Amino acid sequence: MNEQTEFLSRAYLPAVGIIVYQTADKKNDKYDYYLESHSINAEGQFMEGKPLLEDTLASMVDVFNKNYKQLSTLSGFIPECLLKYEPQGGGKYKMVWYRPQQERVIHFSSSLNLPSAKATVPALLYMVSGKRLHVMRYQIINVRK
Repeated sequence: MNEQTEFLSRAYLPAVGIIVYQTADKKNDKYDYYLESHSINAEGQFMEGKPLLEDTLASMVDVFNKNYKQLSTLSGFIPECLLKYEPQGGGKYKMVWYRPQQERVIHFSSSLNLPSAKATVPALLYMVSGKRLHVMRYQIINVRK
């Protein structure tokens, strides 16, 4: 049994519930929050609430952050064209890779009435950051002394 199968086959029982209360200042769109933790009994019922302490919340964030970092590391075969991979939290990452100049078949939409054909595609550098993709053309220059 691999790690993922073992992880998914574990039984998880509810232990603590967190309720977030919010107030809003209608004029300034400012929000105030109050968090409460509730233990859960064997029957799955919420018990009395207690204010959630800032230290408790900070330790919970640390646990999730540690787990996220473990899940967002690269392993196995990493292609040589990958120049950088950097997790940025919240499921976002930054990744940079390149593709050298090459001849490729370019396909067009049938509505354009253009035939597919071979074309030289320039060397390109790609960067994904958050939800944005940047594509840049680059050229390698050999300098001889």
